[in-house]
Amino acid sequence: MVQPEALKSKILSLELLRLVFANAGHAFRSSGRFLDAVRENFVPVVAENAVSTVEGIFQLAVSMFSMLVEQFRKYLKNEIGLLLDQVFLQIAESPHASYKQKLMALSVCSKICRDSQMLVGIFLNFDCGDKQLNIFQRIVNLLENFCCVKLSEQQWLHQPENIRLRRSAIEIMVAIIRSMLEWVIKAKKKVKLFVADVTG
Repeated sequence: MVQPEALKSKILSLELLRLVFANAGHAFRSSGRFLDAVRENFVPVVAENAVSTVEGIFQLAVSMFSMLVEQFRKYLKNEIGLLLDQVFLQIAESPHASYKQKLMALSVCSKICRDSQMLVGIFLNFDCGDKQLNIFQRIVNLLENFCCVKLSEQQWLHQPENIRLRRSAIEIMVAIIRSMLEWVIKAKKKVKLFVADVTG
């Protein structure tokens, strides 16, 4: 069992680490050495602590992952995809994960699915590429399971918890549709501009 002092120290260390990377300016975020430091140090820390059974540590890991998506998605697409595949989707799919863990894992999916560029990037890199991890398909299947599962199949859930998970899953499915439409609209505009430049 983790001692309270050690737990507080770990949470403080994670929070400080998150703040350091979150407040890095553009010059740092585009620096090769800084990005290497993120890959070699920050990403493994997120992966390690995302499987913690301590709620505070798990929440910090989710917050750190969200920061990666917001600030480093341009440079760390593979790392973000692998964290989704090996950590957060496995938590959401696990029958042994707690209600709060599943809800937080869904919040990670929500962060990805509300970003049209990130969502399409995940699909192209992991469902259509050589790696064939089918992350986009797994997200959709996961959401479908949350929406369709009967309460009797998850007796460990109370009715309000079951309803909240279902609502979150439905909201994310709506976000996926909106993101795909947004991406298509942007793509059409780019094509029109390209055609105008070529023919003009």
